[in-house]
Amino acid sequence: MTVRVKKLLKEICSFILVVSVLISLIPSNQVFGDTGSTTPVEAVFYVLKPGNERPLGVTSQKQAKYQKAGTGTIAKAINISENDEGVAQNIVIEPDVSQLIGDDEKVVWYVCKKESDGWHVDGEIVKVTEETTQEETTEAETEVVTEETTTEKATEETTTEKVTEKVTEKTTEETTTQRATEKATEATTKAETTTVANKAVTTAHFAILKEGYQRPKTTKSESASKYTKVGDGKIYQKVKIDNDDAKVSANIAVEPQMDKYLDEDETVVWYVCKKEADGWHIDGEVVKTETETEPSGETTEETKAERETEKPTAEEPTTQRKPAEEPTTKKQEVTTEEPTTKKQEATTEEPTTKKQEQTTEEVTTKATEPETTTEEPTTEKATTSNSTDKDVAEVRAIMKQMILTGDMTKHDVSKYNFKFQQYDAIWTDLVNNECYLAAHSYYMSFLSVVKDSNGKIQQIYIYGADAEFKARYERVKANVANAMAGIDPRMSDLEKALYLHDYIDTHVYYKMVGDRTYYSGSALGDGYAVCSGYDAAYRVLLHEAGIESAVQSSTPMNHAWTYIKLNGQWYHADSTWDDNRDGYETIHTWFIRNDSEFTSSSATPKPHHSWYSSMVSEKSTSTAYTNWFVHDVKGAMYYSNRYWYYRDVNTNSIKCALIDGSEMTTVIDGSAINKKVTIVSVKNGLLTYKIGDTTYTKTVK
Repeated sequence: MTVRVKKLLKEICSFILVVSVLISLIPSNQVFGDTGSTTPVEAVFYVLKPGNERPLGVTSQKQAKYQKAGTGTIAKAINISENDEGVAQNIVIEPDVSQLIGDDEKVVWYVCKKESDGWHVDGEIVKVTEETTQEETTEAETEVVTEETTTEKATEETTTEKVTEKVTEKTTEETTTQRATEKATEATTKAETTTVANKAVTTAHFAILKEGYQRPKTTKSESASKYTKVGDGKIYQKVKIDNDDAKVSANIAVEPQMDKYLDEDETVVWYVCKKEADGWHIDGEVVKTETETEPSGETTEETKAERETEKPTAEEPTTQRKPAEEPTTKKQEVTTEEPTTKKQEATTEEPTTKKQEQTTEEVTTKATEPETTTEEPTTEKATTSNSTDKDVAEVRAIMKQMILTGDMTKHDVSKYNFKFQQYDAIWTDLVNNECYLAAHSYYMSFLSVVKDSNGKIQQIYIYGADAEFKARYERVKANVANAMAGIDPRMSDLEKALYLHDYIDTHVYYKMVGDRTYYSGSALGDGYAVCSGYDAAYRVLLHEAGIESAVQSSTPMNHAWTYIKLNGQWYHADSTWDDNRDGYETIHTWFIRNDSEFTSSSATPKPHHSWYSSMVSEKSTSTAYTNWFVHDVKGAMYYSNRYWYYRDVNTNSIKCALIDGSEMTTVIDGSAINKKVTIVSVKNGLLTYKIGDTTYTKTVK
């Protein structure tokens, strides 16, 4: 081989090596599918609804999880996921999302993908705080190490407001040290926690213990009768927190309006964050902000002097809410040797970011710098509180009328100074309580706002409602009332669940008619739905019957069903698959099953798999109903005076039994009859049945 050929081969090998290295640097999960077009392509943009987590990859998701933001264009028709920056760079024109987000929120677009109806870009709403960059965090850390916090260089890196504060505070060495300590605490908190600025918040239900009850020692579910629901708020992380009030408080992004539940000298200590069947919960207890009676053993003159010293300061005005991590009992532990230093430490226990977010979301709480005095804090707060309570009541009345009547017009709310989170909290409380059935009669709706150029909300309206709402709502109410009328007070929760399961399967049939069939309004109001509609309708009825439930869904199966809690255990119930449309008879194959029974390879027609619930993390392991006779019953079951009547397909007979299968009796023996024996109804102690086409009646138990 000549030298020239060797040199040429060497150059070719070098070129191939360089290309291989460059290719290897491309993230494997960044781009897949086709190579993409070079002409901008139209795409539909969607935003995840609150309470849903962004999925991985480009797998198709249920449209019910998203709200449409509008149309825009992308640079290349190419699949991109798990690379937010890559998705953002591929967007040429994005739709206006201002009506979907609050003042301190933004949308992060996380996937670009091809769907059957074209190209989609999906995003999620995330919180935006004042300090989101690493440079700002570094600045806060630097200020702790050096005393050059008021130099010209530091001034250039802070806001005009902070410059003014630092000039005013320059003569007070103690104040400067305290401010530096607060910033250091904030920086440390950011480094130690996973509550980052760009993480989406999750809706949580807030409740406080009623008077006379004590906070529990564990996160175990308790009777709802012990608590008063105070509304919905937001949390940063979906994480269980117990026995650490400070962490619970720090995990709260938006707290519901609490003024109407508290006296002037009271506050709430939130003590647990936990997952329940209907979502995430925050529980708290009401405590006094000031203890007038001296604690036992602490009646010294030093303690009294400390209390007198604390009262006039602006750090803890008598009506200002104390940090959740410092309940009244904490005061007993504070010594009087160095009150100033101790008070500074108590102040820095609460991260600065938490304090900033509370002042943004709660118009009734005014953050005051520790070194600034307020002349009349009590009067100022009382005025704000009264005004806010009146405004909340007015806005609540407007929203309630909108929901109950299907009013889709835009309502002027320009006179109120509410943030979007406050409107959203009122809306969420209404749709979960007073307007529950109305909200479940819509096939798709959520609160939308119109803002002015300054970002102030001017109007609110329902987006995604339809003109058929009023008629559908009346049908839903009638259907639910009809279902509830069949419940006997003597029924156990298991019996109620069975009765409502069969009610759904005898009143709803499987049919896809646009997006509305994904919702309970279609199933209960129109009589047809797909799997998500079956589940949603079943959960509405279970809710009305006082039974906990949640939705289970499987993206690979493109399917959803219901998770039910009975006697402290969770069970699966698939009312869609039990609606046996081939034979037009209800079956009970998939009713009250555990995880292993749902995944069994011998399951008919096929096993369930790859499911996930955003509401419940507990597994289903109980075998209490593994050999339950109900699983073999084909056809609806009928309740009368504690007995369940059903058709035994093996003997062509009608039988009855108690719910546990005991006292089983043959009511109509059709084993020797060559015509099919079926049940028509069982009401008021009278069994109506058919033999062939002939109808008969019989008095029963």
